[in-house]
Order: sequence, then C-alpha cells, then structure tokens
Amino acid sequence: SLGWLLLKLAERDVDDLRGLTLNEGYSTNHPAPASEKYFHRSLELNPENKLTHANLCLLYATNWFRRSKIQSEFLHLCRYYGQKAIKLDPSYINGCRDLAVSLMRYCELDEAYNYYLKALKLADPAEKDREIMRSAKKVLDEIHNRKLDPIPITARERKRWCNPPKELLKPV
Repeated sequence: SLGWLLLKLAERDVDDLRGLTLNEGYSTNHPAPASEKYFHRSLELNPENKLTHANLCLLYATNWFRRSKIQSEFLHLCRYYGQKAIKLDPSYINGCRDLAVSLMRYCELDEAYNYYLKALKLADPAEKDREIMRSAKKVLDEIHNRKLDPIPITARERKRWCNPPKELLKPV
C-alpha cells in the first residue's frame, strides 16, 4: 500500500518529501525511488503478485524514471514488469491497460496500441471499455502537452486511439 501511495505521488510529479523517513530508516526526498523499494519488498514476499508487477510497470513510466540518463533501462523494466503481470494472469485487463499507458508515456505507441486493444478485448462491461479509452486519451493529451518535451500527436494517431475497432467495444 505504501508503494502504491508513493507511486501516486510520483505520477503527480511530487518531487520533495522533505526527507520523509520511511520504514527501516530509509530516507528519501523523492517518492519514485521509495515506491520502487516498497514494490520490490512486496515481490520478495509474493513474487506472483500481478498487481505489484503492474504497479512497477506504471512506476517506471513516471517522469522521474523517464527523465533519467538511463531511460532505456527503465523502459526495459517497465516493459518487463508489465509483461510479467500479464503472463501471471493473461486475462488481467488492468495489466494490459497499465502496460499500454506506460508504453505510451515512452512514446512506444505502436507496441502500446497492441496492449490497448488486448485490454479492450478482455474488458467485459462497457464501463470498463470507456475507462480504458479515457486512460489512453489522457496519456495522449499528456504526451502532446508535456512541459519539457512535448510530442505532437497527429490527428490520425488520436483517431486510432479514440476510435478502436467497434467489434472490441461492448454495447452500453
């Protein structure tokens, strides 16, 4: 739970915990490495926890890791943990969505789109389809409006994400 809370702070670009001291005397100024520590501790306790794997995937796609000098290594870790979550449970809708969103943040749009379609295919209620589509649209907007490195999203690319194949969508 603490790893997830710190992940949410990292996703919102909170970058100063003012020397918050966490368990075992671990001290940090940024939530991202602290979150990573707690997720890895969770995997020590339960290596088959698909949620922890999916959360690590999301974590490695936060700005703190993407802006690192070793960004490609974190992309690799992002992909690894996302795929591991899906391997643990091939019907894990949120795992597919989380991997899609994370790869989008790295601008790996074609690969991300495949996981996006898989999430839509697995989603049963129409509300879940809309949730997945909202998540993708939000990240497209994030990419397009980044402060440090905006990437223009073409109308064609936006249309691809906002209008997936109708046969994957469930009627309301």
